[in-house]
Amino acid sequence: HGSEHSFPTRRSSDLFPSHDIYSTFLLILPCFFFPAHAQQGNYVRGYALTTQGDTLKGLIQWKKNFKCKELIQFKKSLSDSPQPLSLEELVLLRNQDENKVIFVVEMEMQFEYVDPIDLSLQYNDSTKKLHVPLKPLYDGDSLSLYVYHEKTDYFFLRHGNILEQLLKEYRFLTDHERLVHSNRILPAYVTYDTWRVQLYSVYNFNSDKKLYNLSLDAKFEDYNLTRLVNKMDQNLSKLKIK
Repeated sequence: HGSEHSFPTRRSSDLFPSHDIYSTFLLILPCFFFPAHAQQGNYVRGYALTTQGDTLKGLIQWKKNFKCKELIQFKKSLSDSPQPLSLEELVLLRNQDENKVIFVVEMEMQFEYVDPIDLSLQYNDSTKKLHVPLKPLYDGDSLSLYVYHEKTDYFFLRHGNILEQLLKEYRFLTDHERLVHSNRILPAYVTYDTWRVQLYSVYNFNSDKKLYNLSLDAKFEDYNLTRLVNKMDQNLSKLKIK
């Protein structure tokens, strides 16, 4: 629990006149209150673990949402030139200033999603093997939940030593379905909440009606999924104790 998992698969006297002490104070003051990462150009103290087993300690250019094809900029010190690192070279990034971590996992990932603006289906049946930067949403003993932020949010569940993508799948309507429902306004696709079936395969909801009802009401977004996986994990931990 709380462990780092590995998965199978800047002379001021010349600038400021001495008589204007107050102005000088106002100009210098913000430097003391900006957070360290702002003064470092979005670099934070941390380290990277590489696929070769090396630990690179220093400064990492930390972004809110890393993307699969982005390069990570690393420096041993602020005065050094940045060293670009690809996600293919990494297994973990840790931001020590804010105690945040990103796990990098190579896996086959499904990319299809519904555009929230025009409700069109994007990347239908599109899958690709990538090194994916996963942000932990919940880290438990039996179950953990991660998210990858892209044009939509993709969620991943760890149960035991297995990591799998939680899926929301789609298919276009058949010609027959379009014909039968020609007088109705329908979306151009059918949605399958496969992620519910995946959760049911790792937890016995039949013996927990309250949690089963919660699973039926849950939406495919970070708050709902984090809450649900948290409760599932806590109940599994109780069963282990018994």
